[in-house]
Amino acid sequence: MNALWITSPDYDGKKNFYFEAKKEFLLEKLPESAVISITADSRYELFVNGFPVLSGPVRGSRTLHFYDKKELLPWLKTGANELLARVFSMGEKTFTCYSVTAGVSAEIEGLLSTDESWETRVLPQWHREPDVYTFQIGSMEWRDDRKEPAPWKKARFLHGFTGKTLQENTLPPQKITEYLPADIPVCMQVASESTEEPLKLADVLQNEPMYPLPEQLVSSMNGLCSGKSITIPSTTGIRMILDFNREISGRFEAEIEAPEGTVAELTYGEESVDGRMLSLFPKGQRYHFTDRYILKSGISRIGTRFSERGFRMVQMILRNFSAPVTIKFLKAVDQRYPVVQRGDFFCSDYRLNRIWQICQESLSACMSDVFMDCPWRERGFWVNDLLVNNIANLTVFGAMEIHRHCLQMAFSQHAPDGLLPAICPCPAENPEEHWMVFAPTNCFMMLILRDYLDFSGDTATVRNLLPEMEKILNILWSLADEKGILAVSGYSAKWHFYDWSFELNGYNLNGQKESMLNSLFILAVKEFLRTAGELGFHTEKELWQKRYKQTAEHLPEEFFDPDKGKLMDFTLLEDNTQGKISSQLAHALWLLTGEVPVQYRKQAEKALIDPDNLIPEYYLHYFWFRAAELTGNIPEGLNRIRKYWGRCADTGSPTLYEAGIHKFGLEAMKGSGSLCHGFGTIPVNFFHRSILGVKPLETGFRKFLFAPDLMDMDFAKGKIPVPGGNISVELREGKALLTVPAGCRAVLRDGSELGPGTHKTAI
Repeated sequence: MNALWITSPDYDGKKNFYFEAKKEFLLEKLPESAVISITADSRYELFVNGFPVLSGPVRGSRTLHFYDKKELLPWLKTGANELLARVFSMGEKTFTCYSVTAGVSAEIEGLLSTDESWETRVLPQWHREPDVYTFQIGSMEWRDDRKEPAPWKKARFLHGFTGKTLQENTLPPQKITEYLPADIPVCMQVASESTEEPLKLADVLQNEPMYPLPEQLVSSMNGLCSGKSITIPSTTGIRMILDFNREISGRFEAEIEAPEGTVAELTYGEESVDGRMLSLFPKGQRYHFTDRYILKSGISRIGTRFSERGFRMVQMILRNFSAPVTIKFLKAVDQRYPVVQRGDFFCSDYRLNRIWQICQESLSACMSDVFMDCPWRERGFWVNDLLVNNIANLTVFGAMEIHRHCLQMAFSQHAPDGLLPAICPCPAENPEEHWMVFAPTNCFMMLILRDYLDFSGDTATVRNLLPEMEKILNILWSLADEKGILAVSGYSAKWHFYDWSFELNGYNLNGQKESMLNSLFILAVKEFLRTAGELGFHTEKELWQKRYKQTAEHLPEEFFDPDKGKLMDFTLLEDNTQGKISSQLAHALWLLTGEVPVQYRKQAEKALIDPDNLIPEYYLHYFWFRAAELTGNIPEGLNRIRKYWGRCADTGSPTLYEAGIHKFGLEAMKGSGSLCHGFGTIPVNFFHRSILGVKPLETGFRKFLFAPDLMDMDFAKGKIPVPGGNISVELREGKALLTVPAGCRAVLRDGSELGPGTHKTAI
């Protein structure tokens, strides 16, 4: 893409800038093709001859910016044509956007491209300084539709626009599904006015009194659930909660016919509290989850135009109407990455089946242009979450373009010390800022690459990233002392994060020396060497072996307490004094290294399941389940899934909570715990590995181990997506029916092998 960037001559360099750019042109005849390449900072909507055609771009990183391509012939005509791009520039660095300046760039090769002949106009309908929506996502949307656009002016060039690499977006279009509300559990009367001061709105919404409405009016509102148009008589104000009974990732839309000046306030959430959607959270939580609209006379559309929202419920308040208001329609517009459910699992324990279903729905709801942590609170691409999001999605849906995209994104940005930040894009700008570098995440990256390689067989992508991985491992080794013991420093010391089990129980690992990073380093180096050998990547094998063996040799003398018979890691306690803690995660990681000295092996295995040792949260059970598999504790793993994941399933929730072991649901994160979080979905992989018994032995499952274990179940069956098709397994009454796809071979417990085809074996 070679088009120049343009902006409005009225652009002032400040955040939340909205403008339109248009180009009128004549076509004597239609060309054979008219493919547009277009992008913007931060978002655009493209209209061709008045028809909405395209929106984007997908999010980028600190160094990558994406553009879209689309054939426009279906919307062009002979004679006069018009392209119009409506542009929103966030002007902020958040967890979802690394915005530089306001601009748009577009070209149709051989026909036109953005230049100073385009016309632009500012859109003053949007408030430039609204309150924060969440600090991770950016500002709320505050729009006054009574205001008219500014006059058209000639565009001006933007020189040296982003300093980023422009790259074509190769992700498929998102799947769009529309939903009506399933219920309206709250419908109350409120004051006719709230506030015109953005910083006060959240407090007003949280604390204003509510009063009953006439029963007949409340009853009539339920017509919205069946798509009916509803008229509300003139009243002071009305507050309703619209429950969609599912996780929505996308937008809320409503079309309202109202008198001029009618105000609509939308607050998004996943659970109501005392009949309200929360707009204020405890001190330190900059979450408001509210957008505000002031309507023009006649028909208006409310709902965000550029920003996406996540919710199960929407609180809609209508105020300041002196004449009846008609809600023509309202709906939730769900937008997510298109997937095919290739993987499957079903067994005689219907609670486990339900857990599979909520994990599957959580993964789907958390996929947009990246693997998001959650649709509601952050919508961020946390690179550390990729440890689970990667393999869980591979298990359920198989390898997709989004996996390559996320890997490219993660490796595209580095902190000043060379390590990868845990959030992409990372909002830090200056070397002295907190870059959110987690040293463990940088070790995770090699395990993520290995999981991706095993399921996808995509040797080219992984091999291309091995040089980057080697650089990261070298930087991590610089954290080691003369004994080869790594300790966090620099950016990593500011937030030394594993999973929430530590923080939720008053433990702080920031700046502390602990065994887990050292075990992860050993694991990462071993996987790096194995993968490099398989893919023909040259590295100094003996040097890396010497390094990890040095770390492994000194790890027990540094961290193993012989009196307690377990690893003890340094931590800061709630009173900021230093203490020590023993965790199941530390022992899981140590066991997985394969480097536990024989004299400590039994004690490490005992510590893995010792209830006095801190248990991981949902997230890093990734490692605990692998260690349980290694040590013959698969039944205990199944018990944990039934107990901890089962408690979430028992609520009837359609998706998996962010926390479910030490805190539960919304009570986590100071009352802002997500009820849809992809990073806890590791049970789907446990079901395939430990019950169906399918584990990769070679890249792309060219060889896989088949060692099923029904445990206490009567039957189980499922499919595992691999490059050659699906591995299919049915287990019942001590017998197995196994289908091996083309290009794969199954290795049984006795070492015998089965080629492609369907086979009957004993379990």
